[in-house]
Amino acid sequence: SSGINAEYGGESHSFGVLGVNGRGLTEHFDVDRRNVDMIVGSMEHSLGSIGGFACGSSFVIRHQRLLGAGYVFSASLPPLHASMVITAMDFFNPELFSKLQSLCQFTHTKLSALDSITVTGDPLSPMKHIRLVDGNSQENLKSICEEARSKGLAITPASYISTETFPKEPSIRLTVNSELSETEISGA
Repeated sequence: SSGINAEYGGESHSFGVLGVNGRGLTEHFDVDRRNVDMIVGSMEHSLGSIGGFACGSSFVIRHQRLLGAGYVFSASLPPLHASMVITAMDFFNPELFSKLQSLCQFTHTKLSALDSITVTGDPLSPMKHIRLVDGNSQENLKSICEEARSKGLAITPASYISTETFPKEPSIRLTVNSELSETEISGA
């Protein structure tokens, strides 16, 4: 089992990360895209832009265009961002994704070996949430982030909406990128 819904695939955090070519969950789990009615995602995370995308069969996309226009706010991506996204995707290649996935696993392993914290997130995911085993509070995590920042390490406490029905436990959100080295990660 692939672990994804074969009718709808949300790729906001997997596009540009998972799969040999960075095509996301469907590629990572070897799911035939023809078996997924619609794939949607944000261009914020791996492409550093705004906006999102929706992919599907021509029938599904025609349906979205016809019925979505009158009910959902819609705006075109500014040309500068569209050009930037296309250029960023020109850099997508198997070596880049292999390196990123290797660094994600390396980081996950290094962090998991520390007794004072817990790490959540898939080992292949660039996003890691770190929580203190003892004394996990927003205040303690902010202090850790400030100390790290003073030493040149950019980490931040995760932000959550205070009115969430199921509030999340405080954490530090850490993101791995392909420009890091194992030495840099180990030294952090």
